[in-house]
Amino acid sequence: MAGESPDRRRWLREQLEAWVREDLISADQAAAIRGRYPAGPFTVRSQTQRRIAIVFGTLGALLVGLGIILFFSANWQGIPRWTKFGLIFSVTGGTYALGYWLQFRKGYSGVGSAVLLLGGLLYGAGIFLVGQTFNVRAEPHYGLLIWTVGLLPLAYALPSVPLVTLGIVVFAVWVVFIGFLGPERYGAMDIQYPIANILATAAILYGVGRLHERTRLARLGRSHLVTGGLLAFSIFLVYVNVLSESLGSAGALPRDLIILRWGFTGAAVGTLAASVLFAPDRPRSAAEAGVFAVLLLTAWIRTSATLWVVGLTLLYLAVCLGAVVLGVTQSDPALVNLGLVFFSIGIVVEYVKIAGQYLTSSAFFISGGILLLAGGWLVERTRRRLIARMGARADEA
Repeated sequence: MAGESPDRRRWLREQLEAWVREDLISADQAAAIRGRYPAGPFTVRSQTQRRIAIVFGTLGALLVGLGIILFFSANWQGIPRWTKFGLIFSVTGGTYALGYWLQFRKGYSGVGSAVLLLGGLLYGAGIFLVGQTFNVRAEPHYGLLIWTVGLLPLAYALPSVPLVTLGIVVFAVWVVFIGFLGPERYGAMDIQYPIANILATAAILYGVGRLHERTRLARLGRSHLVTGGLLAFSIFLVYVNVLSESLGSAGALPRDLIILRWGFTGAAVGTLAASVLFAPDRPRSAAEAGVFAVLLLTAWIRTSATLWVVGLTLLYLAVCLGAVVLGVTQSDPALVNLGLVFFSIGIVVEYVKIAGQYLTSSAFFISGGILLLAGGWLVERTRRRLIARMGARADEA
């Protein structure tokens, strides 16, 4: 199969996904079977050309979207109100139609998906422009929520990976926005409130991504997994480094924010439990759910003692290394890269915090540069060895 067309490899991938959903084989067995049929030269060339098309198409879509937004903003005041609405509606709808035609009718998946992404961006911009046109007085986060609610159903109906990814990212931005804005409006800034909500959201996204594995939309679940993982690592790194200076008073939070926090946490627990119960690979899902549960728990423990902060730092580094180990055992290079990148970021942050207090400016930058060069070499060397080991393991299987 190494020299055959991408259609045969696509057929194999779809069959393996179906067999995993039906519990005929495990995820590890599917990965081993997939590894027995490496891509041939034609397939590699075809995949490279597709990636290039996606990159250029996405960049083109972003530039076109930026140009349209700048054009509207420069001429917005001179356009009649209902003409503005008609322009927004027609441009957004026409972009969606063109993207659908290119991707699903003509088979230009790279360019078509980029045009659909452009439609999603124009839809979001249109929400805020319509609100401005009709003088709608509402908080900006409502626009983000409407953007998410209007985007995800269409993304799943098509289905479109770029639109699903955009919808998830917008939803994550909405959670971050309300997490930090909510307590501030009441004069009760408490870093644990937004951290708890954002960690819960990351857990929800990750759990939903795992639940996709038993459906025909398994490829859409990857966007949830990646976004949830990035969000969890990023916000926990922030939490570890700002907790000692930003711990507020829980009693100052109003009731609606407390209810929202419990709602996010409850949804996270329920989603993680469902992901373990219905996952094709229960041991892996249980381990991942356990990690998210521990991270969620830390956002509810109200202390900023030095020993606790040190413990959180060690927990962060342990989770990063755990992601690397899990990625190696599950033959998942993306998880290996994620763990190594955030482990390296954590080490750099700790170096800046500690060395900045004791070294002069010149010594700080020189030693920091040497540390970055040596660390970059070590991380890349480790990453290559781990990925090579995963490939050898797949060949042996």
